[in-house]
Amino acid sequence: PRLCVQGYEKAGAWARLRRGPGVSAPVRGGAAVRTAAGRAGESGAPPPRRTWAKFLRGPEPYSARPSTLTVRAGRPQDAAAIAKVVCAAYGMPAALEPWFAALVGRPGWTFVVAEADGRIAATGAVFIEGSAAWLGVGATLADYRNRGAQSALLAARIEIAAGAGCTVIATETGESIAGEVNPSLNNIRRAGFVQVC
Repeated sequence: PRLCVQGYEKAGAWARLRRGPGVSAPVRGGAAVRTAAGRAGESGAPPPRRTWAKFLRGPEPYSARPSTLTVRAGRPQDAAAIAKVVCAAYGMPAALEPWFAALVGRPGWTFVVAEADGRIAATGAVFIEGSAAWLGVGATLADYRNRGAQSALLAARIEIAAGAGCTVIATETGESIAGEVNPSLNNIRRAGFVQVC
């Protein structure tokens, strides 16, 4: 835990030094988040998440609602398309695409994708170490949202983690800000995850 706190504090110090539009910097101890998003409100960007919710579940099977997209395992040749989906879905610059592409095929990492109209429209990753798995990097292109992609990708990643012998599966998402619709939070809860903090 001490290393985790030290790492968090170092990351916060780094972010505070390099703040720019749309960059959040944690305040010591994580009690609050200062946002240097001077232009965020003007651009129509959604309000920043104020807190993260962490979730755990066991390896029990999860049957997702039917999706109109086809889910399959990601392949090394999908790396560029996966990275493009992640950056586009999260509004990140294309300069970050090589970083996400480098995760595809990296030890411990498995990506699954959801295809529509012959293209990757959504993706998600599972990172496995020992008996624990983390689900993250869930992203869906705007034109393909509300079609069951992330629920199907959650089910696929849970199955991968269970098949690898994982006994604990973790994930997280931003908590809802008053009145906000939060599909990610709803999908996670529907998949049987229990909020732990």
